[in-house]
Amino acid sequence: MYSSVIRNIPVEIVILAIMLYPIVPGAQSFRDLFVVLILIPLCVGCAMQGHSWLLENKLMQWLGAISYSIYLWQSPYSLWFASIARQGFKVDMGVYNPLVGVVWLISLLAVATVSYHFIEIPAQRVIKRMLYGKK
Repeated sequence: MYSSVIRNIPVEIVILAIMLYPIVPGAQSFRDLFVVLILIPLCVGCAMQGHSWLLENKLMQWLGAISYSIYLWQSPYSLWFASIARQGFKVDMGVYNPLVGVVWLISLLAVATVSYHFIEIPAQRVIKRMLYGKK
């Protein structure tokens, strides 16, 4: 029953709902629980049922490839970026500034891409050689 309903929901609609959830009025804890317990599992279920034009393109494949590097670098890079912005450019990261956010995002993606190609992929090769022998 539920799989036929999920099969007919485009994953793009669920992703849009996740992206727009902060503007829905209500208690923050309820909204967070709704996203974590309902929308994200629904997104995974929808994505498993079919092919999504939103998720199957070069941009999303690139983001998927560097996602672990983004995860690893985001915290230390944010601290470093905030320090450079504060000391070098007199920009306070606590103040909302969309341009600073865009610069931070683009530079984080660049760092993650370099890290992926020069650290993650070589490390994967070494681990595979250690586990499975030379190939």
